[in-house]
Order: sequence, then C-alpha cells, then structure tokens
Amino acid sequence: MNKILTLLGYRYRNQLGLSKLSDRNSSIKTHAILTIGGYVLVLCLALAYVISLPSQLKFSQELAIFNPYISSLLFWGLGIWALLSGVKPIIIGFDHKQLLVLPLEKWQVQLVNIFSQLLMQMSICTIVIVISQISLFIIQPYPLLNGLIMMAMIIVIPFFSTVITMFLHFAVKFLLRVVQIKSVLIEATLTLVVFLFPLLICYLQQNHFDAKQGIAATSLIRTSLLAPAATSDWLRALGQIVAATMLLTLLCIFIVKNYDRLMLFVETKHSISQKYVLRVTNPLAVLVKREGQRYFSSFSYVVNTILSPLLLLITSVGLILGIFPTTFSIEIPQTSLIIPSSYTYFIVFIVGTCLTTTTSCSFSMEGRTIWISQHLPVSIKKLSLAKGLLNTGLFLPGLFFSIISLALVFNFSGTELLLQALLLMVNVLLVTVLGLCVNLKFPSYDWTNEMIVVKQGAATLITAVCSMGIITVEAVGIVLWGSFSTVVLCITGVVTIAILIRKIGKVRYL
Repeated sequence: MNKILTLLGYRYRNQLGLSKLSDRNSSIKTHAILTIGGYVLVLCLALAYVISLPSQLKFSQELAIFNPYISSLLFWGLGIWALLSGVKPIIIGFDHKQLLVLPLEKWQVQLVNIFSQLLMQMSICTIVIVISQISLFIIQPYPLLNGLIMMAMIIVIPFFSTVITMFLHFAVKFLLRVVQIKSVLIEATLTLVVFLFPLLICYLQQNHFDAKQGIAATSLIRTSLLAPAATSDWLRALGQIVAATMLLTLLCIFIVKNYDRLMLFVETKHSISQKYVLRVTNPLAVLVKREGQRYFSSFSYVVNTILSPLLLLITSVGLILGIFPTTFSIEIPQTSLIIPSSYTYFIVFIVGTCLTTTTSCSFSMEGRTIWISQHLPVSIKKLSLAKGLLNTGLFLPGLFFSIISLALVFNFSGTELLLQALLLMVNVLLVTVLGLCVNLKFPSYDWTNEMIVVKQGAATLITAVCSMGIITVEAVGIVLWGSFSTVVLCITGVVTIAILIRKIGKVRYL
C-alpha cells in the first residue's frame, strides 16, 4: 500500500504540474504556473459559491434543500468530469508501460488509475462538504451529529460516480459495437445524454422551473438534516456506504478479471481503406476533412468540446417543442433587477456560444506529427481557417434553432432579433479566433496523453478564462442595458475578431 500511495503522490505532482515548478526551462515553468493557477481559480470560485449558498437559500426560504443540493451537485459534477475524461485513461492510462516495470503487483498496476481518480474525487468532496457544513452552521445551527451523514457522502458520491460512469461507458461502447456504429461523436453524445437523463426527467416533472430544486430532487440525501436525523436517515446512509463499496469492489474485480480484453475494447479502431483514388482537390477542403478526421477520432477531444454546441441545440429545440418553461422571471436578491425568461434563455445561448471551442487545442492536438503541417505548402492563415471552420460547423445547427426559438417562442422580431442573432454569431467567431490565436502563442506538441492538451493545456486554460470573462461581461450588459449593450458588444466583438485575425496572419512558422 505504501508503494501505491508513493506512486499516486508522484502522479498527482506530474498531473497538476507541481513537479514542473522547479524546471529550469522558463516556458515549461510558465505553463505549470498557468495550469496550477487555473485549478486554483476554479476551486476558489466553486468554494465561494458554496460559502455564499446558505445565505442565498435562506433569503429565498429554501435552506432545507441545501444538503441535498450540495450532495447532488457533487455527484453530477464528478460524474460529468469522469465522462469528459473517458474510460481509456482509467483502463490503460498515460503511463501504463512505465508502470509495468515497477515493483508492483499486477492487480495494482491494473487498478492504479481508478484508485487515482477515486482519491482525487474524495479529496474534492472532503473540501467542499467540510466548508459547506461550516458555512451552513454559521447561518443555521443544526445538530452536529448530522454532519456524519454528510461525511459519509465523501465515500458514497465518488464510489457511485465512478461505478456508474464506468459501466455506462462500457454499455454504450458495447451497444454501438453491436449495431456497428463507429462514431466518436455519437458515442460521446449518447453517453452524456444517458447519464444526464434522470436529471432531465426531474426538471420535466416540475410545474415551475427551478434549477436548484431539480438538482436536489436527484440527491442521495432525502432530508434537510437541519433537525435531528431519524433512524431511517442513518440506516439509509449506512446502506449507501455498503452498496457503493460492494459495487466498486465488483467493478475492480471485473477490471482485473477482464483486463486484457478491456484494453482491446477501449482502444479506438481505425479502419484503413485499401482503395486509393488520385485526384485534384481544393486544399482548404482537404484541410477541413483532415481536421474532422482528427477531431472525430478522439473521444476526449469530442466530449470536452461538444458540450457548448449540445447546450445550444438541446435548449433551443426544447423551447420550440415546448419542453422547457417560458413564463418565469428571475429576481436578483437585494436588487430591483428582474430578468424575464426571454433574456434568461438568451444568456443561456450566449453561454452556449462561448463556453467551449475546439480551436484552443487544435494545433496542439497534432502532437509530434506537427512536422507534416510545417512542411505543407499552405499558410498558417489557411491552416487556421480550416480549424476554425470545423469549430464553426459544430455550432451551426444550434445557432439556427436558437435564432428560430427567439423568434417563435419569445416573439423577438425586427432589429432586436437581428442584433441577438448577430451577437450569437459574433460570439462563435470570436471564441473560435481567440482559441486559434492563443493556441498559436502557447502550443504544446510534445505530449503523451491527449488529455494534457484538451483539459490541462495552457492555451485551453487561457481561452476558458477569457470565455468566462466574455460571458460575464455580455450577461451583465444585457441585464442592465438590454439592446443598447447588444449593439456595443457586436461592434466590440467584430473589432476584436479583426485584431486577432491580423495577429494570426503575422505568424509565419509553427
């Protein structure tokens, strides 16, 4: 066990970038600082939300859902994180060959990745739950003994999250193999939809849309824990610990017993065509096709960048079909601001157009094969255009239905509808060009695991922070100044796009 813990310590130092802080290479050290800074920023924002949540819920007289909401939010957050990481890093991992030469038992090598994920998730749960209970006790004192039930969630949530996402990955992969569908996009979309289906059902059963109530309804904790816990609450918590432990044990046994077959099962298989046709084709079309093949051959690349296009498409189609509520308003506490449902969904569409982009790691994804692009008789601008067209193409269906929903559902028309449609399109282009510009400035080609560039790359983190800034500025502007801010944001976006394109045009070598 000491060997495993020592190994996990080294892995965490490498994955989080801590080991690179002492590197003599300034670029590597800078990348490590940016990576760690990104993690710290996300953690601080999450903890700030958790600390302020009890006072928000007390103001809205919903403090009873605090513990169910926090536990459910942790489950869904960790589950989506596990889905975005994919099943291959758990079964094989990025350092599988190096592990085979270490003095470890065979089962330890096979399970070290799942242990690593569990320990990380349990650490996150510990931090969030402890801080949440302290902040809740300050706002509303409760029997401290009830805190033990929440402490049990530190074990239950990561265990259930890991088991469910792993078996879901296996089930979806097996189903698609049976029906002979070899599409990474379909696999990623189906996995996310099936996982989030219970949450969607809870929202559909609501008479009035309430985001927090919907999440709390799927919680493993059924009571507020503000009053002394009943015997049934303690028995339920004990049963959940036993069930989670048994399921995790079965998963580990399944992996150890079928490890070789699982390695072959999770590997992406590429079919090689034996038929070759020589013809002259437009260089841009070839580059776009090549980008599409690279994108759809990587589960991690697809599942980490498809969330925004899916959010845009599902929300807009749901509005057109009447699935989502449209007659509500959101009142911001301690202010006189009331946001109608029309502007709420418009802000959701803004989030969908800005949240993710394929271009923030599109150059880095070429890895050690970057020499091919370096020697192609095409300019950096044309390479960037091909990568940008792929990202823009992913958003086109969502953009189309978003504009239709704004017109049909909320009766926007004329100049206001034109400005909203223009802002959504400008956002997609802005984040696309921003990702390209940042990735050209901070590329990473010497990687052994694609998750390093997709989730931890300096370009990805910088683009994500900039995207969050764009979303915040636009949301605040629309809430406070309405159509006037839309005009200003469109003009600002177009000018920024022109500046970034000019910067890309000055790049002469990758």
